[in-house]
Amino acid sequence: MHYKHVESPPSHLEYKRRKWVIFERDSFQCVYCGKSSVEDAVELHVDHVHPKSKGGKDTCSNLITSCSECNVAKGSKILKKADEERILQEIKKRNLKNGVNPEFLIKF
Repeated sequence: MHYKHVESPPSHLEYKRRKWVIFERDSFQCVYCGKSSVEDAVELHVDHVHPKSKGGKDTCSNLITSCSECNVAKGSKILKKADEERILQEIKKRNLKNGVNPEFLIKF
């Protein structure tokens, strides 16, 4: 299987491309509420499922698409264990389906 992978430190443009991998994988929809950047005209962010401030990694296995509202509401909180596990399982499936390397780093 071929993974999308970038070796060098990201430039500003490369950083945007790396974020695009997450948006594309998640079909440009917030993983938390399902709102779409196209249909609902919401601003999308890349969010850490397990917060970086709490030890979460900048990898595709821990990053999701989140709308502004959900991203701000979640902040650096840790999700309930069942919710986090459910989201991480879904992300694992999406990574496999889309050929995204789960350990692909997107530095923030």
